[in-house]
Amino acid sequence: MRIHSVAMPGNSAHEFDSSSAFIRDMQGRIEATLAPLLPASGEVAILDYPRYSNVGDSFIWLGTQAYLRSRGLKIRSEIHALSCDKKTLQRMVGDCPIVLQGGGNFGDIHPVHQAFRAEILTSFPRQRIVMCPQTFHYQDPNHIERDRPLYEGHPDLHLIWRDQTSLERARKAFPGARHFIAPDMAFWMDLQVTPAVVRGPGARPRILYHAHRDTKPNHLYDISHIATLGTVVQGDWRDMVGGLDIHKSFFLRATSMRKLLAGVDSCIGTTFLPSTIRRDTAIHLARSCNWLNKAISFYARHDVILTNRLHSHMLATLLRKPHVIVDTFYGKLDWYYESWTFSDPAVRRVRHYEDVPTALGEILSQIQ
Repeated sequence: MRIHSVAMPGNSAHEFDSSSAFIRDMQGRIEATLAPLLPASGEVAILDYPRYSNVGDSFIWLGTQAYLRSRGLKIRSEIHALSCDKKTLQRMVGDCPIVLQGGGNFGDIHPVHQAFRAEILTSFPRQRIVMCPQTFHYQDPNHIERDRPLYEGHPDLHLIWRDQTSLERARKAFPGARHFIAPDMAFWMDLQVTPAVVRGPGARPRILYHAHRDTKPNHLYDISHIATLGTVVQGDWRDMVGGLDIHKSFFLRATSMRKLLAGVDSCIGTTFLPSTIRRDTAIHLARSCNWLNKAISFYARHDVILTNRLHSHMLATLLRKPHVIVDTFYGKLDWYYESWTFSDPAVRRVRHYEDVPTALGEILSQIQ
């Protein structure tokens, strides 16, 4: 992997080297977990890639691709949820090992992806399946009982969790399954980093408040509390990358078409649908790379980040951009920090919004 890093202003060479070592350590931990589970050569299939407007999940996909190619593995096919019928899925995957997309959709709050994982496990009952690092989160304990036979019953399924809390909860929920832990796959992205935009003499520090668009209004931070520290901009991924339009193919999205194709051994089922899926994947891959490049450029225009988004934290960490995190959702950002990034000098975690001005002030005092 190639990372072109930009040192934080005011840091010594020793501190910068330490930061680079931190990223290499994260990559090494991913390698230590995944390498024994994947073949040394040959083909793999990536299933449930994010063909939807989630920039963070696209980062995971890009990192997964980069890691697999660094191992010399060829990606035979990439298929997203609801894109084809069972027979076409089996034709496109063949008998190669399956790599499931990581992220934060394991459990019962994203039923489409949970249902697709279930379809994969039943469609490939004897194939090696490796789930990349996920967060474990169920709202209804009855759904755990429903899913337990599926995840404990597959003989060659390997579940990787991206934080210690998820690992412990998964082991308790599915004690008969095979569990592992590793950092998020976004750490394997191949970044082309835009140099930081230098502030002019006397210019105020530039602070980005990267807030999740789904944050409840009463959980949003009032940026007037940090206005004295610098020029503050608030936004989410959509504001940074110029919209999140998704190429929509009716042929791929129509449920009725999937049902029509089920069991069909025609030219449509064997040739046209796979080629359409591959074309659709290439379109979304190009769009995901574009999102990443725009996000990097946007981050380069700010001196420090305040965020409640996990992959804002990931991107800032990879770019060695100083940042403050605060978890305003169900805990996945805190869980990740406590598992992996607590020792990284680029990040400060605060529990309460009243601590944000102090944390940002400390960072700004070090980089000015």
